[in-house]
Amino acid sequence: MKHCKYCGNDLPIEAFDIRRASKDGRSFKCKTCSRAYNKQRYQENPAPVKERAIRWAAENPERRVEIRTASADRHAEENRAKGREYGRRMRREDPTRARLVGRLYAKLRRERLLSIEGTVSLEEISALLLRAGGLCVYCSRPRSLTIDHFNPVVHGGAGSIENLIPCCKSCNSSKSARDGADWLHKWQGVVGLARAVMFLEGQPDWATRV
Repeated sequence: MKHCKYCGNDLPIEAFDIRRASKDGRSFKCKTCSRAYNKQRYQENPAPVKERAIRWAAENPERRVEIRTASADRHAEENRAKGREYGRRMRREDPTRARLVGRLYAKLRRERLLSIEGTVSLEEISALLLRAGGLCVYCSRPRSLTIDHFNPVVHGGAGSIENLIPCCKSCNSSKSARDGADWLHKWQGVVGLARAVMFLEGQPDWATRV
């Protein structure tokens, strides 16, 4: 047992933070008192605390990763539950944004698994879908749209906005990991291929020009 000089309680030694400068290797404040003391100091003057934290993180990158990993493991189930609740609330309150976020995260997951560089922001995805105007670029029919890599990432296609095509789920599934030009020429002919090329080039009249 150890006596806390702040709250006056006798507590197990594990209730005190490690402090190598002390004779017993533990702080003279219990963890509860230490947290309250640090919180009060931060509220009164946060700047030095932030600067010290930033400096420590820069000097101890490996230890910082260890702490973050351990914290993520401890709170994994809690964080998953929060994520599920946030997703349900977003789908209820703003289903359009929820779909956009889902598409963006699916794209980022694919790129991360395949070690492909390049990220696309939610604003860029929104602008891309707005330019499509609710039409599948591949078949030109009005459909609910997904996002496809014209040149598949599994064959070295870029993860940038210049390689993304809004298309319906049917066309996306049919194309799968095939090369965009070859698949379009076979299933949509020269007109379909020209339509996709004009969209990739950013031409505003891609849907009506051919």
